[in-house]
Amino acid sequence: MNTIACRSQDRSLGPGHGPLPVPAGRGVAGAIGLCWLLLRAAAAGAADDTTAFWDRGLLDMELHDVHIRATSFYDAWDKLGRGYLVRTVLAVEEPGRRMGAFEFAKDVCTVRDLIGAMLGTYGGYTLTQDPATGVLWIHPASVPYESILAGLIEVPQGLVQVPMLQGVLRKLQEQPHSGVFVVGRGFIPLLESAGAYPVTLRPGVFTLRDIINACCQPSPSRAFGIQIFGTAAAIGPCDILDSTRRPVARPGSLRFWRLGMGKASEAEPSREELLQALASADPHERWVARSFIEAERSHVPLGKMIMGAPRGRQAIWASLAELSMLNLMMPSHLMVGAKRIQREMSLGTAADLDRATAVLAAMEMARVGDDALLKKVARWSLTPDELAGMYPDSVRIATLSKEVRAALREASCAWPGLSSKDLRDMEERKPLVVPQ
Repeated sequence: MNTIACRSQDRSLGPGHGPLPVPAGRGVAGAIGLCWLLLRAAAAGAADDTTAFWDRGLLDMELHDVHIRATSFYDAWDKLGRGYLVRTVLAVEEPGRRMGAFEFAKDVCTVRDLIGAMLGTYGGYTLTQDPATGVLWIHPASVPYESILAGLIEVPQGLVQVPMLQGVLRKLQEQPHSGVFVVGRGFIPLLESAGAYPVTLRPGVFTLRDIINACCQPSPSRAFGIQIFGTAAAIGPCDILDSTRRPVARPGSLRFWRLGMGKASEAEPSREELLQALASADPHERWVARSFIEAERSHVPLGKMIMGAPRGRQAIWASLAELSMLNLMMPSHLMVGAKRIQREMSLGTAADLDRATAVLAAMEMARVGDDALLKKVARWSLTPDELAGMYPDSVRIATLSKEVRAALREASCAWPGLSSKDLRDMEERKPLVVPQ
């Protein structure tokens, strides 16, 4: 019998997730350095409880007019995720894809019904919900969840806003005895863009499974396909995007918006609502809006929103949203957002912006070769609330751009997390290691 094992025992929420001493997205003062950044990045949404609430409630989410026709287990799993934004991690043992047709048609059903039908058709698999994060795992029934990716990984100093694929998985692949393979060994074709999103991991020793769960937390539209080879595993990051132009957003996206924004219904947000949320003073609301737009990027015309946004704060923050989603894969100077920021700055918008927004705009200008404004604003003395309003974007941009780091150093920037010492620590931070 296929069962859903929902464990309730208390344990650490793993890297990048856990109880925070401040509410998500609110101001914080007093702490400095890496601990300060880890707190701010987590509080700004990188490891927000919204994602855990969303994951935990997926099984009971109601779906309407459901029609799936698949040719294999992998195909059915892929269509479940892409069609409805239902995130599950798929772990398999057999070297090939489990073949066989799957058809499912219901006017109304729950995600639990749909996954149950899949497991009943293909057999040999079960579903487990991680007790700490709520992430759903489909895995062989003969392999206990606790034994999957149970090897220990040490995060010596913590990682803040690092690219998931390059900064986590590939660093693990480089470690002797980690047993992690990323390229060319698994059943998931490697798509670089699927791993190009920022993650934050707390310092400590964790199982590799905890690391994977933590890497799910920053975005509801990211998942993993894992092929187990004894004590080793091929791990393939994948996105849960849908290129189909739909008249409405997918049910999983609408549910995420409702939970994240505290809405009473799952009505789809208007462009005006999204622009307001993207420019919110609350980093949590900005993260929810970005996550929704990223999940529905074929449905929500972010480029048109950027070009049509009112001058000033909304235009800058909509542009920053695009750059936060895509700048790991595409030169920033080719993006609509980068061009809009350049246009805003050329029109003298910086003088009318709050200082945190002006700093982030200046950092993006420096990424495309114009660092004059950043060298000027980097000398400002910012309040703790202004600093908090910049995170995690300021750390993400500095992590990605050596030009930004150089400009901050030249200006002798003293902001917590972006001082010369902090930037040096960012560049020299110890990678993930396998404890001996």
